Amino acid sequence: MILLLSVASFAFGQDGSLSLSWLPDNLMMPHFTANSTAHGISLTRVLKNNQYIGGMGSMVPVLNATLDGHEVQFSVGGTLYTQFLRSSNHLEVVNADFYVDVLADYLLDEERILRFGYGHTSQHLVDDAIEILGYGHSINYVRDYFQFFALQRIGLIKGFVYGGALYHYRFKIPQPGAHHWLLEVGGEGLNEEIAKNLFVYLAADIKFREESGYATTQNYQAGLRFRGTTHSLRLALSHRAGIEERGQFYNQRIHWNTLGLFYDF
Repeated sequence: MILLLSVASFAFGQDGSLSLSWLPDNLMMPHFTANSTAHGISLTRVLKNNQYIGGMGSMVPVLNATLDGHEVQFSVGGTLYTQFLRSSNHLEVVNADFYVDVLADYLLDEERILRFGYGHTSQHLVDDAIEILGYGHSINYVRDYFQFFALQRIGLIKGFVYGGALYHYRFKIPQPGAHHWLLEVGGEGLNEEIAKNLFVYLAADIKFREESGYATTQNYQAGLRFRGTTHSLRLALSHRAGIEERGQFYNQRIHWNTLGLFYDF
């Protein structure tokens, strides 16, 4: 991707019609706050048991390109999510779920943004799960997909709403059949400043999964956000319900309350 953009910079930048800004400070598209597999660094405790969910990764803006007043931002993201049990003297890791996305965000105007891209996730049991926790054997869970989203800022709620879809051109699970679609809607609002740079917010994210008959994965979140110049730190209480996000448990349902810390780039 970088090579192609470098060629474009040379070819079109000669007459000044194309403006490129490498490694911009800010992401054009806001974080999908309540999406529990969004790219970022996080640590969450499941309150009903002694389990924790950790995320390590980020979404990085690579290039802003402006041509005749039309602005597009290219970005890449990668995150590893893992869930583990805390025993008396050590941690027992259950899964390792990898997510990678390559994205292009197009600024329609100050209130609306479109997102296009493709991505990959593969999701696995690790040795602790099999050797210590007795989960038996893992399954082959892989998804490769194209994606499209639209985001609308709404001043009335001091936030935004979004909706879109992932189209899987490859989806491997033991369940037979073609499972192409994952639909997703969500939003964030309130965003009241209660102290300097400290905001309270509400957010929600709902996914409709074709492989489960369009049953939902839901996450509702209330939190505090400390906002820096380009990054933010959130403390959030969430309610998660519906189909499991973890691919190794894709046919199971959960009903969890969680408390977590999230660092957003």
